[in-house]
Formats: sequence, structure tokens, C-alpha cells
Amino acid sequence: MPRPGSREEILDAAERALVASGRAAIRQEKVAADAGVAGPTLIHHFHSRDQLIREVVDRATERVRQGRLERLATDVLDTYDMPALLARILESLAEPDRARLQNRLASEGLLQKDPTKALASTSAILHARREAESGKRESGEDTLFALVLASLALGAEPVVGQETWDSAGLGADADVSARFRAWLFDLLAERLGARGAENSSKAPGKNGAKRGGRRRAGGA
Repeated sequence: MPRPGSREEILDAAERALVASGRAAIRQEKVAADAGVAGPTLIHHFHSRDQLIREVVDRATERVRQGRLERLATDVLDTYDMPALLARILESLAEPDRARLQNRLASEGLLQKDPTKALASTSAILHARREAESGKRESGEDTLFALVLASLALGAEPVVGQETWDSAGLGADADVSARFRAWLFDLLAERLGARGAENSSKAPGKNGAKRGGRRRAGGA
């Protein structure tokens, strides 16, 4: 009998192979060994290599979409002011594991259109917050393009960042990624008018984006 959890462990191992080297690297014997299960156990769950590839790609695609949507929705609803909201959105977009997975799916031609429209929904909420704090009409496209810029830059950085920093003469600088994200935060905060809110912090978060902002009374 297959041991509990072996199906997910097999999918995890297949996903690691997918991210590292693409679909061609998903071989049943290698995946079984990496997952720590016997070959018959893998065959019990996945009757063919094609089924294994199909299921790991479907799971990975759903993880990219739902992970982003749930994280952004939580951050948007739980954050009080513009600098804090913008910082948490950038942290969501900068998650390296999700970015690597998304880029691999895209490079393999496996990433389909996003039915959740997570960036559009987040932009609408961010824009409403922007207008509420500025007290005037703002460009909705300006807000959306700021998020698109952040998504493109932060999504690519975990994948081609080292080569880019090497080309820029900064490859040996251990802190350059965090400084870049802090710089990007400043750029977008200035563009969106998110500077100067009360109690905004200049300390970089764990992904290099700056944190800040007030909490709701009694909030976590």
C-alpha cells in the first residue's frame, strides 16, 4: 500500500524537476527516487509519465494563480494606508518560488490566461485607496501600469537577476537585490503619491520592499 502523503511528495518532486529543467526532466524513475518512494508506488498514483506531467503542470498553474490571488486579497483587505499596502503588494509579487515556477511555466508555453485577473483587481483597490488619500481624481492606467512594472521587474529578478547584476557590474554585491526592491518601492510610492503617510517606515521587508503604515485598531 502507498504510504500516506506519497502522492503529494511525488508531485512535489516532479515540480522541482519542472522548475529546474522543464518537462523533459520529469522522468518517473528520477521523480520516484527524489520523492523517496518505490517505482510501483509512483505507478499506483500516476499510470504514465504523461499523466504525471499533466497533473504536476495543472497543480503548478493553479498554485501560481491562487497563491497570488489569495495573498494579494489578504494583503489588500488587511492593510490600512497606501505605503503599507504598496509594500505588501510588492512583497507578494516578489515571492521567488512563485516567480520561478511562473517563469518556467511561461517558458514551456504552459501558462495560460489568468481568469482571476489578480493584478486588475488589486489595481482597482489600490487606485481607490490612492484617490481617497489624495482627495482628487487620478489616472487608473497610471496605477495599473505601476503594478505591471512591479510584476514584470520582480517576477524576472529571481530568474535572470544574477546575470543582470553581473552585466551591471554588481554581481558580487550581496545586498543589491534588496536595495533594488527598496528603490523600486520609492519609485512607485512617489509615482502613486504614497510618500509621507503617517508612521510609514523606511525599513526594508524580508523581500527588500519597504514596510510601513498604520494598523487598524485591534488589528494583527
